[in-house]
Amino acid sequence: MPKIVQHVIVGVDLNGTIMAGDAANGKSTEDSLWQMLCEQTKGKWNAAATEDISFRRFIETVLCPTPSNPPNLTSAEITQRRQDLKQQRHQWYKQFPTYLQETNHPLTSAVLNQFSVLKAQLSQHHVFDSFILFIIHMQQSKQSFSLVLRTFGDDLDLVVAEITQRTGLVPDCSGHFEGDTLVLADGQRISDPQRIYQVFKQSQFCAVKDDYAYWQASHESPFFAKPFFFAHQQSSDLSMMFDDNVKKQIVRAAPVYGEVVRQDLAQAKLIGSGQLVDVDSFQALSNLGYFIEKYKTAKSNSEGRADKELQLVVYRDPSTFFKPAPLGTSGENDSANRTVPTGNF
Repeated sequence: MPKIVQHVIVGVDLNGTIMAGDAANGKSTEDSLWQMLCEQTKGKWNAAATEDISFRRFIETVLCPTPSNPPNLTSAEITQRRQDLKQQRHQWYKQFPTYLQETNHPLTSAVLNQFSVLKAQLSQHHVFDSFILFIIHMQQSKQSFSLVLRTFGDDLDLVVAEITQRTGLVPDCSGHFEGDTLVLADGQRISDPQRIYQVFKQSQFCAVKDDYAYWQASHESPFFAKPFFFAHQQSSDLSMMFDDNVKKQIVRAAPVYGEVVRQDLAQAKLIGSGQLVDVDSFQALSNLGYFIEKYKTAKSNSEGRADKELQLVVYRDPSTFFKPAPLGTSGENDSANRTVPTGNF
């Protein structure tokens, strides 16, 4: 019998995914727009260039390349160097228009005009119109759904208020993660993935702050990233997660019925199915149908493969679950190459 999706659980990051700017990192809307344009704009950026590349790649390979780490650095020093490099590159994003003008680059006028257009689109609202249209589409189609905002940042209140004002959705759930434990606004603490999944599923509109310190302390390991909870493929639920930093291991595949060992394989499968979406910020801002199209693709894939289980590296027997070794031990990164049994989802 063909599968019919009865309920959709939509997890969505905020900064760079459904809005520009990032209060926690001191990044303005204009800063975010210049970063988008650095990522989108391809050209030859100096006399030595032989091919067109994005200005972001030019920054990362020529203007501000990743330096080699001296030997014997502590974990804290490595983390600080990574943060310093990130800030230096962000400064270059903001200097993109200056670089264009100072080099009299032929793309100067086109890029400046595009910046003006994008800025005008955000002159009245913070949340991208494409995401608001997605929510309205879900409401008008009578599709049962839960919306769960997920962020490391400080913009939850702003986004919640705007979504309520523009769509009528009123939050009925809020909380934050402490490690892998969800702490709800009423003080209830939930660590069991299945119960957390049910909290998200039973809410209409939930706002959750994830634990950035927990992820950062792990050297940004995917095993400690934002958990993306999803049910077995035979479930009538469809879980989706939208995030513009999927490739930075900011999301952790977290099936509620087992445990994923190879995050790279699991996430590749989820991306392929359309459930985990590595959001293109520029497209999300400029294409009004962006989120609707991604949702329709994931739903179609889910209903079309009801009898086709995706193969994932999952331990079925809880007694054999592999957990990452404590930080600083020799087993810290063994999971990437570990040979494990395969299971289905």
